[in-house]
Formats: sequence, structure tokens, C-alpha cells
Amino acid sequence: MKILITSATQKEIQPLIDWSESQQWQGDVLIFEKGQAQIHLLITGVGMVGTTYNLMRAINNTKYDIALNFGLCGAYPDSGIDLTEVVNITEEQFGDLGAMDNNVFRTIFELGLTASGQEPFYDGKLINYNEIEIMDNYVDHDRVRGISVNNVSGNEQQIRQRIELFAPQVESMEGAAFFYVMLRESLRFFEIRAVSNLVQVRDKSKWQISKAIERLNNAAIEIVKFLACSNLMG
Repeated sequence: MKILITSATQKEIQPLIDWSESQQWQGDVLIFEKGQAQIHLLITGVGMVGTTYNLMRAINNTKYDIALNFGLCGAYPDSGIDLTEVVNITEEQFGDLGAMDNNVFRTIFELGLTASGQEPFYDGKLINYNEIEIMDNYVDHDRVRGISVNNVSGNEQQIRQRIELFAPQVESMEGAAFFYVMLRESLRFFEIRAVSNLVQVRDKSKWQISKAIERLNNAAIEIVKFLACSNLMG
């Protein structure tokens, strides 16, 4: 079995890298083996452009059985999600792809630039329908809705507009790009993130990055261990 793991930055996934006991880097990809699995760990860079480019380069070069995206995210204050909680994101939207119409944001679907049902969108959303039953049962983290943005939410008006438009629970800078590529390429996937901060007026003194990374990587290691000793793809 071949597993592709992606993360925007090495810092987010460093404990998993340490656990791999491997130093076989090929460019921005770390290759190691666990059990029955060969694992390629790809650092994509921050944001949706780098994520898309590096994902496509990786999957064009190698055929993978499953792809896993691990990273941090922000949780919206009324989402019911706690700081450092690990979540399974099963729905994504592009949160800033569109145009400002005076003080109102219009999505590409509202603007008529893309049909909301055009593949791989479903009513303007990217949804992970192609879940693997045994894996889905094993990943017992809460399923949540995410948006992905190039411009991270940082003021009350912007946050309020995004809540009204998308009803998100979490926000990241890469998830929707990961979903888009995986759905278009028909590759099985999961997006697992830990909450490092609340989506609010920016105040890094309230963030819990170290603890979120610890909890994210504990979950990542357990998932990789499970996949490496399973016959999931058999």
C-alpha cells in the first residue's frame, strides 16, 4: 500500500517525522515504511496554490492508495469545537474565491462564473463522499465543515460575513485545494486537523499551537499505524 501524507509546513508534522525514524528526503518528500505501507510525506507549502501544484506533481509521479492531509486550523467561536481538538473535515468550501460587491462578498457561484453543481462541487461545496468504511469507523474524530481562504479571517465584519455565507466550523488555508484535487483525481482521502486558535480578531497570545501540534500528531501516528497494519486496500 502507498500512502501520501501532506502538510503545509514541516513544523505541523514534525513529531510524525521524528516517529518515522527516517531521514530519506527526496526534495520536499520524506519516504519511509511502516508495516505493509510505503509512505510519502509531502510538505506542500502554505496556501492553496502551493498545495495544488505540489499535490498534482506528487500524484502524477506515483500512484497512491490513499491521501491524508494533516494540519492546524482555526475554529469558529460558536462551532462547539474546543482549542486543540482534533477534527475530521468532511466538507470544504473556498471561502474567498469571488468578488467584493461594495461591502458584500459574492462567490463565484453567485457571480455565475461556475455552476454550483459542476464537478467536483455539490451545491457549491466539496464533500468527501468517497470515504472508506473501515477507516471512517476508525477515525472517530468529529466530522466538521471547513472553509479555506488565502486571506485568514481577522476582523469582525469579515468573520460575520463568512459565517453567514458558509456556516463553517473551521478555517484553514489549504483544505479546499486538497479536496478539489482528490475529488477530481478520484483518490481516497481524509483531512485531519487540530484547532490551534479561534477565528476572531487576531491575538496570538490566545493560540495553543504547541498543544494542537502534539494532539494532531498523536492522531496522525495512530492513523498511520492502523493503515500500515491493515488490509484496507485488499
